[in-house]
Amino acid sequence: MMKADVIRLALAAMAVAGWTALAQQRSLYENDFEKTGIGEVPDGLTVLDGAFAVRAAGGNRFLELPGAPLEEYGVLFGPSCQDNIAVEARVFGTATGRRYPTFALSLNGAGGYRLKVSPGRRALELFKGDENKLAVPFAWQPGKWTHLRLEVRKTNEGTWRVQGRAWSEGEPEPAAWMITLNADQEPSPGRPGLFGSPISGTPIRFDDLRVTALHLVCQLMGHWVLPRRRFVEAGLVVEIRSNDRSSSASRDLGGATDGIGHSAGA
Repeated sequence: MMKADVIRLALAAMAVAGWTALAQQRSLYENDFEKTGIGEVPDGLTVLDGAFAVRAAGGNRFLELPGAPLEEYGVLFGPSCQDNIAVEARVFGTATGRRYPTFALSLNGAGGYRLKVSPGRRALELFKGDENKLAVPFAWQPGKWTHLRLEVRKTNEGTWRVQGRAWSEGEPEPAAWMITLNADQEPSPGRPGLFGSPISGTPIRFDDLRVTALHLVCQLMGHWVLPRRRFVEAGLVVEIRSNDRSSSASRDLGGATDGIGHSAGA
């Protein structure tokens, strides 16, 4: 192999490595509700049921579910994703005597995976649709924000790992996942969601939503996140391809760079 060929391959490898590292940390959606008017629902959120609206307290805006009626309600947000995706949020609720709210963060649509805090059971639970898959002890603290993180990651062909954790505001995020489920059923594409049941009769607040791509091959709407991309260095072209219908993903990831100063166009 000629010295020039070695240099070209090295430059190409550096470009791919830089682009991969960027993709592994790519934020696909964020919302702290600061730009939404009081009493409104942000554009792009789909309310499944419930009188969700932006409210404010202490100089902070958040999405609030009223304390009545005492049913379960939900809202979907962000892009429709299948796997290699993570979602985060923080949730605030209070207790009334021995009545506690329940709340959840989800991926893969309304019937997908839900990471649910159930204070009455003193548990953090993982559901797939209506089926309770796993539960671990969790001491919810009323009157404090609770952070939730859920991810669905493809591990091998035909296998996926679903992981979740929760922690109270002011405490360090757990280093290890609290819930881990290994699944052999392919997740359905669907949007992340928030769910709440105000059993205590007091409102539930949601804030700081974030959806993150975990991997180079994260999928949006059933298509690859990364658009077709060429790295051109020293006369060598290295191409990362998605399927032919990746234009919507390209718009969602507009402005990213490939690690060598090029914008990530299609």
